[in-house]
This record gives sequence, C-alpha cells and structure tokens, in this order.
Amino acid sequence: MPEVVGFFHELGDDWLVTHEVPGVPMSHPSKAWGPTRTATRLGEILRVLHSTDAVGCPFGTSKRGNVLIHGDYCLPNVLVEDGELSGLVDVGQSGLGNPEDDLAAGVWTLQYNFGRGFARPFLDAYGWPPMTDQSIDR
Repeated sequence: MPEVVGFFHELGDDWLVTHEVPGVPMSHPSKAWGPTRTATRLGEILRVLHSTDAVGCPFGTSKRGNVLIHGDYCLPNVLVEDGELSGLVDVGQSGLGNPEDDLAAGVWTLQYNFGRGFARPFLDAYGWPPMTDQSIDR
C-alpha cells in the first residue's frame, strides 16, 4: 500500500495524495499485450477486486449483491508491473456497489481503446454468465 502524503480539500473536491504507485497503466503503449490479453487480464483483476471481503466498508451501500467496486474501472486506472496488478488509482468512487457498474466501465474502456469485440474475453475472464452481443452493447 502506498504511503499517504496528505489529504486535501480544494475547490470543492477531496484529494488523497500518496507516494508513487509502481507500475504503468494498462493503457500504456509499453504494454504490448494486444487487446485480447489486455481484456482477459482486466477481467481477472476485476474478479479478484469484487471477491474482496468488504465487510464493514464505510463507503457505498451495503445490500445483497453489492461488492467492493472501483467506481471508475478503466485501463488508465489499473496499474501493472511485470504482468501483475501493482495498484488501482482514481479510487474516489470506490465502495460497496453494484458489480455491473465496474463491468460496464470495463466494457466501455475496451471498446474505447480497441474497438468492439473485446467485451467477451473480459466478461469470460471475470466469470460473468454468457451474454448475447446485444446484451453486451446495452
């Protein structure tokens, strides 16, 4: 866990500043994994995040089906080093929530960065039940 430098409230927004988190964003050009490998790894990482024991989490809504979510799960916010997760950044919306929020963001970021067709490896790696292309598009 990175060391906290400070917590600031400026211009109506809160900022938690830490020392640098190692790794590079999954969207970084040095990650020459290709879209399918990137999508698969993104799904695997999200599956682990969503399976985290979040009992007592003070953020979000504790209700049946809610899990610990990132809240802005996209390639630039997932840092990797040597092929492994090294950190998650931009966690201002993290807390207990509907896992479909992160899944939708994951599908969106893959489409934005690589075009259509990479949602299925992402969802399969996550372990989401099979969906039609039309359902994925929604």
